[in-house]
Amino acid sequence: MNAPVPVFRHGATKTVNPSSGTFTGKPFDLHRFRAVFPDQWSELIRRSFRNPVEVAYFFSVDEKTARNWFEGTTGPSGHAVAIAVRYLPGALEIIFSEAA
Repeated sequence: MNAPVPVFRHGATKTVNPSSGTFTGKPFDLHRFRAVFPDQWSELIRRSFRNPVEVAYFFSVDEKTARNWFEGTTGPSGHAVAIAVRYLPGALEIIFSEAA
């Protein structure tokens, strides 16, 4: 098991044990998921939209953000992921396809 990790929240420090990475009975590499997420998000975006302008309009983000998502430079925050899961077919499958 990994060493406990300090967590800082609202001025207080609490020590917690790191997650095992097992949530549904099968291992999940959280570090790998974080590393591949921008690429997976980009894959979803490129399959769902023709260009960054459409992405910007759909998610109500600026064109630079949309371009970064389209190119896989960065990934989104939670609200955009929730919108994608709700409205873009196959979003969860694409986002999680390389994560396991």
